[in-house]
Amino acid sequence: MPDRTPAEADDLRIDPTPTGPTASVRTPDGRWIRLHSGRDPVAEAERRVATLMAGGEPPLIICIGLGLGYILDAIERRSSTTRVLAIEPLAPVAQAMLARRSWQDWLASGRLTLLVGPGYAGAGEAARSLGADLAPPIVVDPVLEREFGAQVAEARDLVNHALFGARANAEARKAFAPRYLLNTIRNIPVIAGSADVSALDDAFTNVPAVVVAAGPSLDRNIAELRRIRGRALIIAVDTALRPLLEAGIAPELVVAIDPSEVNGRHLRNLPDPGQTWLVGEGSLEPAAFEQFSGRTFTFSVLALHL
Repeated sequence: MPDRTPAEADDLRIDPTPTGPTASVRTPDGRWIRLHSGRDPVAEAERRVATLMAGGEPPLIICIGLGLGYILDAIERRSSTTRVLAIEPLAPVAQAMLARRSWQDWLASGRLTLLVGPGYAGAGEAARSLGADLAPPIVVDPVLEREFGAQVAEARDLVNHALFGARANAEARKAFAPRYLLNTIRNIPVIAGSADVSALDDAFTNVPAVVVAAGPSLDRNIAELRRIRGRALIIAVDTALRPLLEAGIAPELVVAIDPSEVNGRHLRNLPDPGQTWLVGEGSLEPAAFEQFSGRTFTFSVLALHL
């Protein structure tokens, strides 16, 4: 039989047990294997979570392979606050888990973030939600790892990437904390006189948009950007604004987040920015706002993560 990954209902089988259903999946070589105990999947999950929480209730647990979600039931019985980032490589298993019981409270409250393979839609947003949980316990379904090693390896890479990004962001916040605070205080008059970025919600519905970053590709696409000017919303990152203005293209919006003085130079001593509006984090270098008086939206990165 050709190598394959369960992707359809025919690849999943649900069987009863005295305490609840158990799931079996078809392996790439055509064998059927159980994801849970065939006798008592509830007790099996309880044992795993008891070990996991022996030292207390972690704020976040990362699960690779949820099966039918019995591990979530066990967590729920022991904690009302522990969040779970669940990565399920097998889509039919995720569908069966969601059908076994209502997870509405978990999902609506943000306690459960579920990423489903192979596309893992929402992975970027999930990575940002990790916050300060920089060393959460990671639980990998042993059957899944044994039988679907490639898929589990991909899920591990996703987790490692997310944790690396979270740690890097935390280190950056720590390093920039004094400047964030000082700049924000100095920018209070600008922030008070600016519109909140939420004013842009739905402002450009059904309008095509182009996000422009600096780099070699910008030079190659200047002519195309001139052609679409006035027919699409052009949003520049701060480092791209100067070359755009020098080419005679004034984007509708320029977005800036970095509070450093070096980065602030990209928004100072510019050619006439025309009608370009600055969408700036409130902790930007104060001089970055000077050429955008009356044309500024402000926001807080922290608020966007809450």
